[in-house]
Amino acid sequence: MIYFIPNVPAVPPEMLADLGLDAVIGSVSQGPITNGPGGAGGILLAAAAGPKTPLKYDAAWRWAPDSPAKRYYLGYDPDNRPGPADLVRSRSDIVGGKPVQLADGNQWLTPIARFHAGGTQLPVRIGKDAETGERNYRVEAAYMGLWDAAGDVFTDNLRALGEYVAQQTGQQPPEKAPEPMSGERRIEIAAMALGVNYRLGVNEVETLELLSDRHVSDVLGVLADIDSWLELGKGALKKNAPADDGLSTNSGDED
Repeated sequence: MIYFIPNVPAVPPEMLADLGLDAVIGSVSQGPITNGPGGAGGILLAAAAGPKTPLKYDAAWRWAPDSPAKRYYLGYDPDNRPGPADLVRSRSDIVGGKPVQLADGNQWLTPIARFHAGGTQLPVRIGKDAETGERNYRVEAAYMGLWDAAGDVFTDNLRALGEYVAQQTGQQPPEKAPEPMSGERRIEIAAMALGVNYRLGVNEVETLELLSDRHVSDVLGVLADIDSWLELGKGALKKNAPADDGLSTNSGDED
């Protein structure tokens, strides 16, 4: 993926930070062009890490502005779409999780921020309490936003489950139930999760059209370990199921 910033002679680090690109693409290679998307001159950028991308403007590529303000453009070859191998971060930065197949058909490694039984696969800093001397663990500051977001995802799933159970049993849902998470927030968190292991942000995810509603749910499900919570709930239901009254000859679950 190549970025184009119009009407500038160079792109210093502070400009990358202002545009939010420093966290996405990290260090960059850059080169000037006189005629880019929209006809303006400016600077082409590509990530310095990963496969080398020639810094040249190709009008046949897909070029998408980041916003109506057109602060920058994202470009890629539609006949050779960037995939996980092209956008993966350095091996030392990879966070473990589960692969999720996205709309492009590729498997993208999505981190598990909160295990149902406690713990995380996000980087953790080990310290010691100054007063008690006890060892403590905390998620590194760079990942705290995702840690908190995974908690919000779990809370939203718990809310949805409560509403479903109330509907099925004819009960009233809790009066103080939290508001449902907005679709915009769900997409934002999914992009944040994918951005841990890949050079992706919301603009990149949308430009590459990696997500549908189902894929957003799949990514968030891995992030908050929702499948394990569901399995735990199924186990509790079986444990609390009424005893066999002897009227059924079925000794197991039906396929």
